[in-house]
Amino acid sequence: MRSMRTILRAMTVIALFATALCLAGSQDVSAIGQPVSIASAVPTKTYSLDRYEDQVKEYEAEDSLSGLDRTAAEEGDVTLFVGSSTFRLWRDLEVRFQDVHAINRGFGGATIDEINHYVNRLVLKYRPARIVEGDSAEVVFGEFQEFVEHVHRVLPETQIYFVSANPGPSREKWADRYNKANELVRDYSLKTGQCKYIDITRSEERR
Repeated sequence: MRSMRTILRAMTVIALFATALCLAGSQDVSAIGQPVSIASAVPTKTYSLDRYEDQVKEYEAEDSLSGLDRTAAEEGDVTLFVGSSTFRLWRDLEVRFQDVHAINRGFGGATIDEINHYVNRLVLKYRPARIVEGDSAEVVFGEFQEFVEHVHRVLPETQIYFVSANPGPSREKWADRYNKANELVRDYSLKTGQCKYIDITRSEERR
């Protein structure tokens, strides 16, 4: 229960942090690519899945020096944050949530297909007890479902938390697509119990 309360507290902070990023224009929108078709769940990719390879290699180099991946896998009680700039730019995330043994593996303006591409190198090797997934706004339900199924094939007991997609001011015109993506993931979480849906848009509305 303590870990659940901490994760929920994290989501409130994430909502505030994400809002600040959007208002400050910190997200590199041009690097993310064009919005996807949520209805068809087929993205229009205008980028290479390896575009953030250098950042992934930096994490691997850090692990090689510190042995963090081996230690985390042995302990089996870490909370892994993986996603885009909301996590990548959150410099004190691991300190703020050290009580749930947080590891921050946010990279670039990561989309869910890129997270799937790096799932072995950035997620599974830590054998996390909990995963908080928050990619950039181009959520494709089919690929998120693939992520959940891939993780649970290897780590069936791992809890997965999905942070709802929320458009910044520059993407407000695509709000309906974000809402549809969130709705699909929320319904999936309720019907299957395979993940937990965290709605940060409600947290922002209560501010």
